[in-house]
Amino acid sequence: MITLPDTSTYDNNIATSAETLILLLVADPIVTVEDLKKLNNKRVEFERFRFSKIDMIPLIKYQIETKKATGTTLVIAADGKGFIKKMLRKFQKAFGEYRSDLDDVNERFIPGSYKFSIPINDESRIQVYAIEDRDESDRWKIVIKPVSEVLGL
Repeated sequence: MITLPDTSTYDNNIATSAETLILLLVADPIVTVEDLKKLNNKRVEFERFRFSKIDMIPLIKYQIETKKATGTTLVIAADGKGFIKKMLRKFQKAFGEYRSDLDDVNERFIPGSYKFSIPINDESRIQVYAIEDRDESDRWKIVIKPVSEVLGL
């Protein structure tokens, strides 16, 4: 499902239960941690435009505090490498002790970019990394992916 987010999007059962939800962020929206907690999708992709803001770090901190990982993979797309680098610096500041090579992840990482494996509880962690998607005109993306410690997925 592809939609423009507004306050009703995060309460819409069809939007929040679609396997993949693509949110087109236009007109400088702010996606809050409260909005993100409502999403039950397997994958949510944010098509970010200019000055939109997505509260990913507070969402991860919330999951650490509650010890409950969401099952949702979040992907933030950006046209420029500058936004990606800025976001990764914020992750470094917040979660620097969890830097990881992510040797078990089979993705085309942006060379030299930060990668993280953040523990949520004894059974799950969140991987954070940046990729270049050559299938989409060399778009840059940040991936925030929950993985199971038990299954190694």
